[in-house]
Amino acid sequence: MIGRQLAEADTIGQFVEIDAHIVERLGQGLGKLDHRFDDYASHANGITVQAFRGKQLVDERGAALIGADGIWSAVGNRLKNHRKPAFAHRTAWRTLVPSDNVPDYLRAPAVHLFLGMDAHLVAYPVKAGALVNIVGIVNDNWSEAGWNAPGDRAEILRHFARFTWHESVRELIGIPQRWLKWALFDNATPFAGGAGAVTLIGDAAHPMLPFLAQGAGMAVEDAAVLADRLKEHSDNPAAGLLPVKPPPSLRFIGDKEQYPHDFVTTFAPLPVPADATDPWNGGGINNWIMAKEGTPNLDAAWTFIRFWLVDGAKYMLKAGKVPAFPGTDEDTVIEGILGPDRDTLYDVEAYRKVVFADDIRLVTDSITTAGAEIQTIVDGLSDRLFIGEISVDEWVTEAKTQADAAIAAAS
Repeated sequence: MIGRQLAEADTIGQFVEIDAHIVERLGQGLGKLDHRFDDYASHANGITVQAFRGKQLVDERGAALIGADGIWSAVGNRLKNHRKPAFAHRTAWRTLVPSDNVPDYLRAPAVHLFLGMDAHLVAYPVKAGALVNIVGIVNDNWSEAGWNAPGDRAEILRHFARFTWHESVRELIGIPQRWLKWALFDNATPFAGGAGAVTLIGDAAHPMLPFLAQGAGMAVEDAAVLADRLKEHSDNPAAGLLPVKPPPSLRFIGDKEQYPHDFVTTFAPLPVPADATDPWNGGGINNWIMAKEGTPNLDAAWTFIRFWLVDGAKYMLKAGKVPAFPGTDEDTVIEGILGPDRDTLYDVEAYRKVVFADDIRLVTDSITTAGAEIQTIVDGLSDRLFIGEISVDEWVTEAKTQADAAIAAAS
């Protein structure tokens, strides 16, 4: 591509600009546009992609295939473990209008958000202020797949009814002559990873509803991590495309074939205030198992509960569950949880000191007055702590004050 290409993207005058230097920086012949993905094949030398350029079917070869083609990913459809998105019962409406046609306050370089019942509207300038982008999100049952179905202005106005919305919002919606709409889909199933030297990023991997530009933000993060991984594994792109995630349990660290690493994992107790003399550990035993009140099978229920707490606990060691029953042999627990390669993967003595320390005082929930309210208090204060707004000592003091007030109000 030479110079700056302007391509009309839809019938209401949206334009996409692509700077030539972005393609040029990739190197001669590496930046190619106007290809529509059809299929791929993996082989010893990398990946061969079959694509349409116009009506012509062409082959392109590369070291890896990254599907960054959105929620309706054609690349994703070729992956066996890829889950199709589900309708979110919302529809997005979009239009672009000349900035001269909107009120002055909408021309300012800011995002304007209008919130209401079952709908919201966003407006902000684009194209260096020449146009204003308007997007409305409404609850809806229209679920046709696609990106740019024509929308009727009278229909979107019905979603922003006069008796629930300020007239200025309705007037803004009435300015454009034409709207486009598309049904919103989501996917709550976590991305299971690609296959060999093929993977997905952005909405193709983990679609998100278009709120706060979170999908675009995640795509940028994906690309940054992916670039680092491919640089690190330049001789084996497939290794660089293995999913990397914070291990939710020790089994990920113990699986060096799926999650190769060369570090040793250590353990540390939860932090406590510097001046604390007798701190409680914020962890819990978490044996939430009970017999149903009035059950006719009480003896059988208690038999199972005893098995869960005592003998049956050994079968859960591999999943990281420390038996709650007193007197459990420490070496058996360590071997079961950390596995046969524990001495090379973990700081075993650190684990022993943290998990089996004599002075740990675990909090067990026996009184649940205002439990939900206290959890909300803890969550809110923890957010403030994590961003540095309050100190640990302030967290403790404020949590106790608010929790005492919540208990008093509920008692």
